[in-house]
Amino acid sequence: MHILQHCGPEAFAQTEMLAVCRACRSLLLCQTLNHRTFCFLQDDAWKSLPWQDTPKSFEDRLMDIFIELPGIAEAAAKIENRERCLERVITLSAALGDWRRDWHAAHSDAVRRVSPMANGIGSCLEFDSPRLALDILYYNAALLYLMQLGAVARGQPALQEMSAVTKESFAPLHKKSVSQKGPLLLPDEVQFRCQPAVEALMTIPYITNALSVTSGREMVVTPAPLGVVYSVLRSERQLLADMDLSMPTSAIFQDAEKVLDGYSAFSAYSVGIKGESSWL
Repeated sequence: MHILQHCGPEAFAQTEMLAVCRACRSLLLCQTLNHRTFCFLQDDAWKSLPWQDTPKSFEDRLMDIFIELPGIAEAAAKIENRERCLERVITLSAALGDWRRDWHAAHSDAVRRVSPMANGIGSCLEFDSPRLALDILYYNAALLYLMQLGAVARGQPALQEMSAVTKESFAPLHKKSVSQKGPLLLPDEVQFRCQPAVEALMTIPYITNALSVTSGREMVVTPAPLGVVYSVLRSERQLLADMDLSMPTSAIFQDAEKVLDGYSAFSAYSVGIKGESSWL
């Protein structure tokens, strides 16, 4: 991290160095999201100068949004910051929605529903390439974290949403949205955190298979998006049971409690600080 800061963003404008910058950004996202601390890579210079000679990919644009979330989580730990945090969450949520609509315009034919998941709703998802599957995994993780941060900034308990979600209300909603407008949810179709969590879960079989046949240099899945998704699925275990779903058993989730713990925006607000609100 210190070496990266010492070099400065201008040092990563060349193609070879830009790849290093991208890899470091993914790794630092994992670290700062897990600890809910500000990451210097969210500064405008780090989002622009390395790409001064290279057009940004969908992955780059998505990471521009995701890298800001740890800093918002840190700031939202103080009640006096939450109004400002909510304003930023609203802005980033709009940017994420724009990203998703742009992705849909470019890749709407690149994803399909295939054979039913074991113990799952409907189908799993298949993509034209592993990169596209990772786009959707990271997108849903960013969306989930923004939804959590929005609840934190508004002073809403972590479990408040789930009290309103039932098997009867969620299943028809999910089935209707994915069957009418394609296999993936669009931003205006998402009402509950469990929707993007289930969509992310539906990408896992394809990603797991892709990992088994590609080299680590071609495809890397970091703990950050998996941790965010896993934390939501874990908190909604009863809903998953009601829907005849089970927690992921794929190798990608091995030792999940150890490796993926701490990736919920609600984790920093648990009981223990006298006089503070309780965030479960």
